[in-house]
Amino acid sequence: MANWLNGSLPYLPLLLFAVMLSAWFGGVGPGVLSTALSVFVFATLHFLPNSTFESPNVPRVAFMGGLALVIALLTAAQRRATSDLRESRDTLQRNNARLQNETLERVRAMDSLRETNDKLDMIVNNSPLPIVGADAAGRITDWNRAAEELFGWTAPEDGGGSFRSSRDALDARHRPSFYHIT
Repeated sequence: MANWLNGSLPYLPLLLFAVMLSAWFGGVGPGVLSTALSVFVFATLHFLPNSTFESPNVPRVAFMGGLALVIALLTAAQRRATSDLRESRDTLQRNNARLQNETLERVRAMDSLRETNDKLDMIVNNSPLPIVGADAAGRITDWNRAAEELFGWTAPEDGGGSFRSSRDALDARHRPSFYHIT
């Protein structure tokens, strides 16, 4: 490339580096401005001392200007992409931290719920009073040991029957102690 541009050009990399820096730190506008200034400096340093700014040299100046402009645009685009990536990474890190906190809260809540359920099961199973639980349809869902002893059958023997069928099966001496839910 240096031969095509008429010999050694030690300042050309410096001009292109200036374009890259201005585009990186300033964006497209300063990059285009530094491109224009670089083309002016290139033309002044390379062609005007020899007074050979003739038509064969115009493509060389245009090539240098085009190269500098492409470098400026690519550098500014890279800076924008890098900035967008950093912003996306930061957003992902914030969301990840939030999700980790939510997950930790849910795990703690589940552990607390499990502990509470275990305590409630222990209380119900060890209660000296008969406890019978049912769902909204009246089907028996829970039956503790005291209920087994009082009524004379275990919960599996009942087979998930309803309160009404269980109540009908009890003899008269147990009916007053059976809570009526219907």
